[in-house]
Amino acid sequence: MKRQAIIFITIFTFYLCSSFAQTGSAQLNSDAVIVDQDPSLVLLVFERMNNTAPSKNYDAESLRKRIINGEVILFVEKDSKDNIVTLGFTDKTTQNLISDPVITDDGDIKNTLGTALEYILKNDYYADDKVFEEASKINQKLTKKISATNDKDYWVIGDADFIAEVAQKLESQNILRLRGRIVPSDYISDVMDLDVLIYVKKRSGNFVGNEHIERLAFYDKSEFDLDEEIRMPLFDEIWSYTQLQDELNEETYSTLANRDQWEIIVPRTNYSNNIRIAAFDPEIRFAFKNDSQNLTYTKNVYSAFGKWGYDNIPIFGYYSNELVMGVRYYVYDVNKGVEKESFRIGAGVSFGVDRPFTTINPPENFFNSGVGVYLEGMLSWELPFDNIAVLDEIADDLDFGFSGKFSTEFKKPGDYNLNDSTYFYALRNFANLELKFYTKATDLKLVPSLNLGDLTWSIGWNPIDIPKYLFAPRKSDIIDLNPNATNNFKRFDYIWYAKLGLEKSTGILQHKFEIFFDWNAHRKYEYLGASLEMMYYDLAGFQIKAAIGIPEKNLQGWSNDYYLVISPILKLNF
Repeated sequence: MKRQAIIFITIFTFYLCSSFAQTGSAQLNSDAVIVDQDPSLVLLVFERMNNTAPSKNYDAESLRKRIINGEVILFVEKDSKDNIVTLGFTDKTTQNLISDPVITDDGDIKNTLGTALEYILKNDYYADDKVFEEASKINQKLTKKISATNDKDYWVIGDADFIAEVAQKLESQNILRLRGRIVPSDYISDVMDLDVLIYVKKRSGNFVGNEHIERLAFYDKSEFDLDEEIRMPLFDEIWSYTQLQDELNEETYSTLANRDQWEIIVPRTNYSNNIRIAAFDPEIRFAFKNDSQNLTYTKNVYSAFGKWGYDNIPIFGYYSNELVMGVRYYVYDVNKGVEKESFRIGAGVSFGVDRPFTTINPPENFFNSGVGVYLEGMLSWELPFDNIAVLDEIADDLDFGFSGKFSTEFKKPGDYNLNDSTYFYALRNFANLELKFYTKATDLKLVPSLNLGDLTWSIGWNPIDIPKYLFAPRKSDIIDLNPNATNNFKRFDYIWYAKLGLEKSTGILQHKFEIFFDWNAHRKYEYLGASLEMMYYDLAGFQIKAAIGIPEKNLQGWSNDYYLVISPILKLNF
């Protein structure tokens, strides 16, 4: 599609240039539509075009000045079904088409315009409208007056049910308009199928009326990936709090105006690269976006990572005497600024280290027995449950993950720095298979009107090989005391586990919280634990993990009766 679009634009541009060379001007097709409207709308389309599908073949600053001066108007060509097929600009006096920028690709047109602008141009809402002109003048006066005297406070509401309630009440009173015109119900229905947010600005300062809403607007969530100056609301902004009070009941208006009940959503900047500094999982990431100018694309990420501890066994960082160093490759699907990890593969090497904290040790010695290979991977699917109510409540997405460590060498007795006969355990091998399901927590109404992120639940299977050994000074090899030492299957213990968690990657505070239950069927013991990671603006935070083993009498010599670790996190984005 992209190649055909490039060929088409090239031929189209060549044709325009040829026509200009022959006649001295680019003549418009007879069925083209010349849009003669206010410069502010033309400028908005230009700035969005310059942001979404930029071209190097024109002087943006020069064209911007001509638009502001009213010398340039929009050129819109539609097919028989009123779909926009060409979007560009013409000289207002000569009506000659300006050859660049011109967009003819359907995807680029939709991404450039967004829902509201596309509807305006498809349905001729740009024609002279005295009501809209008068409303615009009033809004401009209000903006200047309020901005000159007051500070602003704002928040964004993302609860779909509450947004639908507000929209329905405003629609019933014909308050939802687009450029001053009452919009039909089919447009409102299409809008409500989007990921809609309500943007609220409230008055602040020491004056009468500061408890009221100053401004309310509905936005497609993708608009928050654009600069504020070029965002386009789905309906005209509502500036009259008296109008809102009259048409919304007291409870709805109070909920709308209660800043403390809603999260402030901070538009995220998807940095290409970052360095994560953390004790248990440091990482350096380098990202490469594909060449697409669309808002939907894939992003490839390459990283070097470290890993200290194996949480699903559990052996948390401070209690582990080995590290993993390796590389990873990720694929992210990015849709209108929202990232979703769809694929990951990683490989590394495990090796022994001296633990920096040795005040809390397992009941018996736990050593690293040699270098190993570490592998991991993940594949994600979007589950097809949209039309099955019960299943759609349970899960939206599914991740299948695996990881494992496999020892490739065995240390000789002289490598252990021991003198006397010593018993010890060593983690030789493990494998981990996990299914992880995601469900929007807001869909489950765990906390009304509060965005908790995704509810996650996982089930996993974890075979572990942690045999007991004997170091004997006069022996040339370490003695394996496992009664099933020669049986590659019976030497494993099999751990089953389940997790329940909440994950959120947007907003001022991001979090990842999990509680887990591990069950070793063979040894008849369990671990109950929890982990929490919190980040502020995705820049700084902490992680803490804890687990308790029960019953203590069944725990193995390598395992502690409890684990508790904590680490600060610092992320450097560049």
